[in-house]
This record gives sequence, C-alpha cells and structure tokens, in this order.
Amino acid sequence: MNKFEIEKPISGKENEKIEMYLNPKTAENFAQREKEDTEEHSVVSGVIENIAMEIFVDKEIKMANLGAGANPQKYEKILEKTKNGSELDWVDISPKMLEIASKEINQSENIHFIENNFTGYLNSKEDNSLDCVIMQYSINYIDDIKDFFEILSKKLNTGGAFIANLGAKSLENNKWASFLINGQEFSGRKNMVSGDHYTIKFLNPDGTVFASTEKNFFSNKEMLSTPTLSELKTEIKTIKGFEILIVKK
Repeated sequence: MNKFEIEKPISGKENEKIEMYLNPKTAENFAQREKEDTEEHSVVSGVIENIAMEIFVDKEIKMANLGAGANPQKYEKILEKTKNGSELDWVDISPKMLEIASKEINQSENIHFIENNFTGYLNSKEDNSLDCVIMQYSINYIDDIKDFFEILSKKLNTGGAFIANLGAKSLENNKWASFLINGQEFSGRKNMVSGDHYTIKFLNPDGTVFASTEKNFFSNKEMLSTPTLSELKTEIKTIKGFEILIVKK
C-alpha cells in the first residue's frame, strides 16, 4: 500500500462541514459511488486532466489535487505523467479516503497521499513550488476565496495553473438529496446568490438521511474577478456541459 502522511490536524469547525468524510463507513460509501459514476464524475476527471495535459505537455511538473477523494485511477494521463518524472500530491482531509486511494494504484515514489485541508497544504509548500493545482467537486468547500487565491498565487510557479469544475447555480430537491439554503427549506428549484451557504442531505432509498455536508456558493463573477486581485489570469470554459475555472499565473 502507498504511504500517506498527515501534515495538519483538522479543526473542530471544519469537522462540522466535512464530518461525513471523516466517518469511515460513510467515506467508503461515497468512494464507491464516485468509482461507479462514469456519467459525471469520470467525465469531469477527464476534462480537468485534459486541460492540465494541454498546458503542460512534455513537461515534468509538480501537481496537487486538493480535496482529491478516493479514486486516483480516474486520472490516467496524470498518473502516466508521474511515471516520467512529474510528482503528484493527492490531498484530502479524510484518512479513509486516502487509505482507499492509496490502494487503487501501484506504489510510486512520485505520488504522495497527504492528509490536510486546502490552505494548510498550500501553506506547507514553498513559494513558486507548484506547477498545477486541481480541484474536482471541492471548490465550494473553500470558505474565503480571496484568501485562498492569495495563498495559491504565492505557491504557483510562473506559468502555473489552477483548474477546477464549478458548482451548481441552483438546487432542487430530488430522491437522492434534499437541500437547505442558509439553513432554510424551500420548494421547487431555487437559484443561489453570492454569499449563500447550502446544505446537502444525502438520502437513503426510504428518504431518510444517511449523510450531510455544507458548502459555499460563489458566482461566476466572483470566480473570475477574485483571482485577479492576486495578479492571476482567469477564464471559465464550458466543456462537455461542465463549467471549468482555469486560473493562470
């Protein structure tokens, strides 16, 4: 099994938001769902890594996947790149997710499984040390995007890039999940606005809740403008139906 390391303990406040990922049984359930999801999760993985590979073609790079989850095998091209000198930090706050992830691929000295949160990990790196940082379905766990991009700008190397898929703009309760926006229930479909916090309650077939998590909503305007405050260049591309934020230094 690949070795993974702990860089920083998770605070009590963070525990409240990501408790389901810290519960081994629930984390294992989500890891399996993610693994079996070929219609959405695997497609997004492919979109993100294709952008990264186009930017850094034929270059040895230092990469980090933040909030990476349990299925590194979905990033075939990135894994292949690590065989040719590139390095990958697979970063997550869930020990169980990291344990599962480390068993999904063959051991490699160029892949490091690291237990940490986003800013904790970035702050542990030297300035100008990262070439590419990616996030899949995790950007809405950022609490302060201005602070995040300020730190990211310092850690990215010149010519470095950040790539992430953006979250939903509206929510609608369904048989798989129910939602709260700013702690309030709602009916029908509801659009979110800047500053909204939303809760996702994942449902069993009988409608009971088996896990929940909390996220923050950021508008496209915020995502495009905030990184520029840290002298980063931004764009949003829609690829295969998914909005992808691309930030370059």
